[in-house]
Amino acid sequence: MHIYPMTKNIFNACCILLISLNFVSAPSYADISKGASAYARGNYAEAYAEWLGSANKGEMIAQYNMGILYLSGKGVAKDMSKAREWFTKAAKQGHAESQYNLAEVLRVGVGGPALPGEAFAWYLKAAQQGLGIAQCYVGMSYEAGELIKADMAEAVAWYQKSAAQNDSCGEYHLSSLYFSGKGIGKSEEKAIVLLTDAAIKEWPEAQSDLGYMYMTGKSVKKDFSQALSWLEKAALRGDAVAFANLSALYANGTGVEKNLVIAYVNILIAYKLAEQDKERKAYAAGRDNLASNMSIKMIAQAESLANNWHAGDQLPKAAAVIPSDK
Repeated sequence: MHIYPMTKNIFNACCILLISLNFVSAPSYADISKGASAYARGNYAEAYAEWLGSANKGEMIAQYNMGILYLSGKGVAKDMSKAREWFTKAAKQGHAESQYNLAEVLRVGVGGPALPGEAFAWYLKAAQQGLGIAQCYVGMSYEAGELIKADMAEAVAWYQKSAAQNDSCGEYHLSSLYFSGKGIGKSEEKAIVLLTDAAIKEWPEAQSDLGYMYMTGKSVKKDFSQALSWLEKAALRGDAVAFANLSALYANGTGVEKNLVIAYVNILIAYKLAEQDKERKAYAAGRDNLASNMSIKMIAQAESLANNWHAGDQLPKAAAVIPSDK
């Protein structure tokens, strides 16, 4: 079974800060504090009610929190356009997290049209305030040349600023440059340290790449136990390449008991999660290769498991292997 190489998509589909709610306890922010207390108890409707008044009065922290509630659908019906409106209000007042989130929704087109030019301007505003993930995304913009003219010197500088704040996104992308020597002196030692730090901080691409490295012995000593552990962590966070390489492990019986059903499940999920045509083509070929060695019953079982898997679910495991009819 084919092993799938590390795939670097400069931009993920969307990486909005969903969990970075801003809470303060100063007396002048009594409504925000009450809302924070309600949110901590899981009473999102009460949090919404408390924050709404402050948000309407122009308090940027409350406006940001309102954007998060509308984005997540907690305490209120999910409404991407309203989330975008609240992030815009807070961003215009200089709230860094809102500026970053606004950049994300503008880049992807959440709650309204995609406006990539405006997206970069907001990434830059947040980055200039020192927000690590925004600094990383400014670096990504310069590396990819998607939102602004490509400039590797700028990309390296912004990745370094992000990584200096221990931001996992910055560490991951800087590690990729150290591996390749693109725009910076090549150093596998520095690359591995940064990649491992990013993986420990649960950046999924870093976990997936580290799993691939342990799986193949690329730059590290081959270790299938470590490979399985990191690939599973990345897969739980929705990384398509990690699912594809888990498929290879189960298909070959490398570091795990051979199980074609689970291998097929993983390649089907990888195909479903893939963002690029090149990836989908590779995963389709892997799927077809597996199918040639499986019975109709085995394929049906795998398809059922894959169709019933959703992001956030535990990984499919330990399915009974149905003997092949061939």
